[in-house]
Amino acid sequence: MQEVPSDYQEMTYEFKTFCRSRKVQSVYELLQLVMLYCGLDFSLRTTAGQFSGTNGYLSDTAVRKRLAACVPWVKTMLTKVAMW
Repeated sequence: MQEVPSDYQEMTYEFKTFCRSRKVQSVYELLQLVMLYCGLDFSLRTTAGQFSGTNGYLSDTAVRKRLAACVPWVKTMLTKVAMW
């Protein structure tokens, strides 16, 4: 979390990445999904299983859809981190 830009939560609303909370209750949880899938290189099913273990059931299809919506948000965050 130290490397994440300070305005990462506002950016999710700007890019319409996090419009409403259902199973993923917060922007922080969405970032956890991204880190599980991209950072730890888990499969969609493993990511869904890890998330479900702590936050409630989430299917691998739901994870895929959430992650697809995160692409512009993650790209912008990465460019801000690279600028430091």
